[in-house]
Amino acid sequence: MAAIDVDVSEDDLGTFVGTRRDYYLSAWRPLRTCESHVGRFNGAAFFLTGSWLFFRRLYGMAVLVVLFALVEGTLSQVLFQWLGLEGTATIYGWLRAPVYMLLIGLLGNRWYYHHAVRQIRAARSRGAVSEQELAAHGGTDWPAAIVGTLISGLALSIVGEIINRAA
Repeated sequence: MAAIDVDVSEDDLGTFVGTRRDYYLSAWRPLRTCESHVGRFNGAAFFLTGSWLFFRRLYGMAVLVVLFALVEGTLSQVLFQWLGLEGTATIYGWLRAPVYMLLIGLLGNRWYYHHAVRQIRAARSRGAVSEQELAAHGGTDWPAAIVGTLISGLALSIVGEIINRAA
């Protein structure tokens, strides 16, 4: 099958990714050749969820996931309390995390691939073509993973506590 995104080479993608280059090039091959719309399951994304998104510099997606979790969690708590099903809300709360983990594990490589392609194209449009410049736009970000995880956890905890006190 023909590769999509032919203007972005595997070398550029590998340079962008940095560490774990071989893993991601292999995981993205089904996406590049249109054999799959999801790509390969990502175990790190599954276990680390939001932290993985921040670590791989998918900041926008990480914020969207956290905001979605906040809104979805708030609405579900309010709905369960309104229906008088507080016990069900607790069970639902425990089931939410594995669902998020599964979705991010399944879709993480796809999101990361499209992010990498967009970033490489943007870097090229600004004239950045050297390996160092591509690598600077990609790679990993430990501080963002740590800070993003702490802020996300704090935000989820605060909203959860506000909802519980309002009940």
